[in-house]
This record gives sequence, structure tokens and C-alpha cells, in this order.
Amino acid sequence: MLSSYSKVVTSQYGRSIFSVSFMTNQLVTPTQLVERNPWLKIGTLRKYLSKRDINGLAEYEAVIMLSARKLLIDESRFIEWVRSHT
Repeated sequence: MLSSYSKVVTSQYGRSIFSVSFMTNQLVTPTQLVERNPWLKIGTLRKYLSKRDINGLAEYEAVIMLSARKLLIDESRFIEWVRSHT
């Protein structure tokens, strides 16, 4: 199932400055990822996400930061990263 992610950045006057849009296999929250993959525990996932610059997860571009506390995970890229580390 393909889904799309897009974000429009606007100026203080409400005019669109630029937009970012791309297609991905599946964007999910960390909780949804754990629910879909019973082998993965939420604590382990949080550890992977907090150290993503060190463990190589950032290189796979699997995590999209929406704000300081909200992020989405590209499920197929995350699974690809896990498979490359086993």
C-alpha cells in the first residue's frame, strides 16, 4: 500500500513558501510499528530511534521528524535496516 507524505511551509502572511512531497510504502507511528511487528518491543524501538545517528538508521532515511516530539517511520525502510543488521 503506497501512501504519500506532504508538508507545505507557509510565510507569516499565509503564502506557500515551498512544499515537500514524496511517496512511501507505509508511514506509521512508533506504536503502530510495534503493533504490526510483534517481534519488536516499544522500549527497543525507542532505543533505536534515540540513537539513530549512531546506529545507522538515519542513513536509511526511515524516520521523518514532524516536530520535536512527533515522528513517523517508513516501515519498509525500517525493516530493511533491521535485516541489514542481522
